[in-house]
Amino acid sequence: MLSLCTTVKNRSRLTIAGRELLLFPKCVDSIKTSADADLECELVVADWHSDDWPLDLWLADAASPLPVRILQMEGSFSRGRGLNAAAGAARGEILFFLDTDALVCRQLLRRGLQHVRAGKAFFPIVYALGEDNGDEGRWRDGGYGHCFLARELFDDLGGWPEY
Repeated sequence: MLSLCTTVKNRSRLTIAGRELLLFPKCVDSIKTSADADLECELVVADWHSDDWPLDLWLADAASPLPVRILQMEGSFSRGRGLNAAAGAARGEILFFLDTDALVCRQLLRRGLQHVRAGKAFFPIVYALGEDNGDEGRWRDGGYGHCFLARELFDDLGGWPEY
């Protein structure tokens, strides 16, 4: 099973330069449409009490038929702590950590699974759209940890730093 793990604080409905951006809903839609029918997967979300569009109002319906688990986090936001909590609640033997504003495609999921099944970790290169207009961007080979890896490796590494 593939567990898609993410952490969120108010990334579902943003208004930038007069435009409403549905970042996390678009991420969820891309996951749902990219997962092969025979791929067993789940979405595990660590939420820091998002109030821009509370997840319990839309996420389960948007992700259906994928099972969703929402973990309510306390204290100040920590990406690492949220991802560690999501991984701890995940049921899959393969973990995919991603940002809530990322869009995925079928080829990305297949490639990530292929590498992990071959005993490797996989860190995809992403195309990041610009913040000002969302029309232009750049390729990024670094970031905040989009990666696929086996749960066993994640556990051996001790998880994400929690700063």
